[in-house]
Amino acid sequence: MVRPMKRGIIFLLIGTLFGLNLIDSLHAESLLYTSLKRGVSIRGISMGNAATAYPYGPDSIFYNPAGLSASGTMYRYDNIDYNHANLSQSYSNLFYKAPFGFSSWRQENASGDIVDVAAVGYGKRNKNGVDWGVSYKTVTSTTSSGEEKGWSADIGTLVHFTRNIDLGFVASDFLSRDVTIPSTYRAGIALFNDSRSFVITSDLYFDRPGDGVL
Repeated sequence: MVRPMKRGIIFLLIGTLFGLNLIDSLHAESLLYTSLKRGVSIRGISMGNAATAYPYGPDSIFYNPAGLSASGTMYRYDNIDYNHANLSQSYSNLFYKAPFGFSSWRQENASGDIVDVAAVGYGKRNKNGVDWGVSYKTVTSTTSSGEEKGWSADIGTLVHFTRNIDLGFVASDFLSRDVTIPSTYRAGIALFNDSRSFVITSDLYFDRPGDGVL
């Protein structure tokens, strides 16, 4: 039986994440921002990018590197905008063999701006039910104004709160150099049935003050 205090925390988390699912849609997004913040896989985008608490597989290196700690091996190529409706190019190569992940992705818009990202990540599974992971990304952004080369890093945790609830927390681009990108933060919740064959996920997204958060 879940104790009253623990039950109260669960209800608070569910209410916060489902009732206040904030998206900073007012952000004047550059292609660089979109490439590093908005998702690089069909699976993640189809979930509304609410994968912070359910990041398993090669997607983990982007959504929450703590997910790289889950056992398995997988490679996937995703062409995210096959019809070129929004971007001239938008594809990713994602590979992981626990506990490591490697990926690269490219986005190009109609103006000829290009962003290339290569990432490597590591995840660690702990016996106390709290997993963690880090990723390091090299970034090359080419626009009409010139070329920008630098790096950034993410850190994430995955908390197996109960049998039916996982919680995820990620600081995205919390470290960076020679690349103009703000730090952003995500908290997520995943609710499972007992067999974990069904899941509902939701994310809460935080941007830095002044960067256009709703």
